Amino acid sequence: MNLNKIIEIDFLKCFKALLRNYKITLFVTLIAFTIGIGTTSFVIDSNNEYEATSSVYGIVYGSFTDSSDILNSLKAYGEVVKSHKIAERASLLIGDDTIDKDKIYDMISVEYDSSTLDYSAIIYIHATYYDKDVAIDVANAVAEAFVLEIANLTGKNDIQILDTADNATISYNANQTKIKTLAISIILGFIIGCAYIVIREIFSDKMYAPKDATDYGKLDIIGVIPDFDTDKDFNLYLSDNDTN
Repeated sequence: MNLNKIIEIDFLKCFKALLRNYKITLFVTLIAFTIGIGTTSFVIDSNNEYEATSSVYGIVYGSFTDSSDILNSLKAYGEVVKSHKIAERASLLIGDDTIDKDKIYDMISVEYDSSTLDYSAIIYIHATYYDKDVAIDVANAVAEAFVLEIANLTGKNDIQILDTADNATISYNANQTKIKTLAISIILGFIIGCAYIVIREIFSDKMYAPKDATDYGKLDIIGVIPDFDTDKDFNLYLSDNDTN
């Protein structure tokens, strides 16, 4: 005889269980909210990050050979932008002891763009930092340092600054990140609480209908033992006798 219980999902029963056990959902959601508060307070960085961008370029002019040499120089030395040597030169140009070459090196990222027509090549220099003014200064200093370094290496001034950074945009918004993290924590807590109640209800051994006791008609019901509340029934019996 197969006594394995058939798993059946009664959506109405699950919904009633959610309403009946709402305190569990609230409790789990509150725990998740507390975890979210702790995460946003001690794990997530509270400072915004700003990104400033400058650019350098090499213009094509003269003979084909000269033009090719200029573009090749910019492409070949493009990786030099993010180097400790350029960072050190940029630090000297800024003249601030708190902004050393290691800090500048970590702040810099490079984006290379070569036009499809091969008229020019552009290197974008991004500086990211918590202080927007520092980010602007570093982006401009690195661009200038790169131009000077290439001039020293090639003996020419074919590489020039295209755009200087005069503003910085927010690349990391701490407040938005904290709000999103807290919202996700609350939603996850609510879902986990509801899932626990529903799963517990689905796999419950309680019998709500005759089919639960008969293994869907495979067994005969011999008798039923009601689950009485003894104290309540006894008090009801006494009240009936007093009335009579």
